[in-house]
Amino acid sequence: MTFSKYFKALLHDTPTLLLHLSFAVILAGGIVAWLRFESHDIVLYPDRSSQAAATSPLDLRLDSFIIEHYPGSDIPRDYISYITAGGERHKVSVNHYAVCGEWRIYQSSYTPDGGTVLAINRDGGATEILFAGYALFAISGIILLFPRTSRLRRMLHTGTVSAMVLFAPGISWGSAIAGVPKATADSLSHKQVLYNGKVMTFNSLARDFVTKLNGSPEYRGLSAEQVVASMLLFPAEWSKEPIICISDKELRAELGISGNRVSPAELFDSNGAYRLTSINPGSSTSLNKAVLDADEKMGLIIMLHSGNLIKEVPAGEPRLSPLRVKIELLYNQVPVLKTGFILLFIASLWGFAVTAAGRGRLVVTIAMAISAWVILLAGYIAEWYMSGHIPLSGTGETMEFMALLIIPATLVSGRKLRIVTPAGLLLAGVVTLVANLIYRNPVMTPLMPVLVSPWLSIHVTVVMVSYTLFALMAVNSMASFASRRSSLRLMELNRRLLYPAVYILGIGIITGSVWASYSWGRAWAWDPKETWALVTFVIYAVPLHRGIRSLNNATYFHVYIIVALLSVMMTYFGVNWMHSLHAYS
Repeated sequence: MTFSKYFKALLHDTPTLLLHLSFAVILAGGIVAWLRFESHDIVLYPDRSSQAAATSPLDLRLDSFIIEHYPGSDIPRDYISYITAGGERHKVSVNHYAVCGEWRIYQSSYTPDGGTVLAINRDGGATEILFAGYALFAISGIILLFPRTSRLRRMLHTGTVSAMVLFAPGISWGSAIAGVPKATADSLSHKQVLYNGKVMTFNSLARDFVTKLNGSPEYRGLSAEQVVASMLLFPAEWSKEPIICISDKELRAELGISGNRVSPAELFDSNGAYRLTSINPGSSTSLNKAVLDADEKMGLIIMLHSGNLIKEVPAGEPRLSPLRVKIELLYNQVPVLKTGFILLFIASLWGFAVTAAGRGRLVVTIAMAISAWVILLAGYIAEWYMSGHIPLSGTGETMEFMALLIIPATLVSGRKLRIVTPAGLLLAGVVTLVANLIYRNPVMTPLMPVLVSPWLSIHVTVVMVSYTLFALMAVNSMASFASRRSSLRLMELNRRLLYPAVYILGIGIITGSVWASYSWGRAWAWDPKETWALVTFVIYAVPLHRGIRSLNNATYFHVYIIVALLSVMMTYFGVNWMHSLHAYS
């Protein structure tokens, strides 16, 4: 189809026309924001509010400012300003702005001396225009997905997409390590402690602590509880144990160590000076990151010995229920991710073998894949129950979620083409393995205030669904070169996946924009992650247009889809190395 014929057809296809019109409305909103956006950052103090008069377009007075902390810690959970603006009282906090006429007031930060930092914005109606464009995109896209008369609805006839949306007196000296007996340490497992404002079992804290230092919850045959209790009881002996794992070669060279482990004592010179502070990483990003990582590990050890790591649950603070404790201990004992990726890899290899032989059914492969999915799902639900929020705030959690999407999507798609099943399960296995590796360096801090928002789960869930479809499409295209006879059928399968994947990514970008509008007062900031998400959207939108004749060729189409996945990888992984508002992800 030529472009002239495409545009003529577009005029007679109302939903498609509205979809394209939504881009024009969104662009118009962006232009209005560019021309009329005005922002003022001000600092207010309860007793010196008049200082803001010169910089603030509003008559503001700070009545009070509160920093809410996670229980038992000094880590902020929210910042709340009670202000008077235009004679009216308002409450402003992270993710909740106040409206005063044409101005919106946002909570940005706070100063060490008790002041609040507010952002006051207006955009001349740009937000309303943008949101209208977003709504038009969402509605027209849904119409294109489902009406039976639509060409796209006919492409989705197989139903593939609908299925996708779907402390101790005893002492032992085993292995020449000063340690407490295992039975004694195990008796501490179910004890409830407070860490960074979160109540958890001693078992969970110990596992995260030892895994953070060592890359594994065990050290030289000792359990995590034994390690933590022993480090507290025998600090001199354990200061010489090489428990801190350092994988960066540059840092190992700077420290003059031959292996990949170092003891806490080795991070100090003979004069007691901290060696990490004297290392100048220069322009080496990897060395700088390694120094920060090693410093974080040493900081945790110092916190342990100073009594700031493990705290008793304060009186009156809600404690974990007996069921919650049992689930947490059971979850910590079962290697969910390790079991999952092993099952998926075996299922994939068996599937490839059966497919290559050209005979036999994939019953064993499917059974193992379903088993892996059930195990991963049970683990994910347990994480959700234990954390109190959907596990989508970190890279490891989103990778788990992605694996849970890939497996059923693969099994549904594989009903038409056998090669898709082992290829998709291999992808799911790799994703699960990556998640398992990420958890070897656990994050031991609670959520940032801006992440304590319902938009987090909505935005990340939607985006991860689109990334899953893009990854599955790339696997299908790779499989086409292993089975050239299936090339055309795999292209048609990918075309069925392409539109919903692009549409869902668009919804993911929109939900992120809405979240940014509520949190920072600006729907789009050209942050690296935002920019690359938009680039990815455009790249995958190109093959939707049949007027590009070269992409109607199966070989060219599959190559394009494979190369396009690089934009997803750049968006998901690459920009994390840049200065970005999304650095926490």
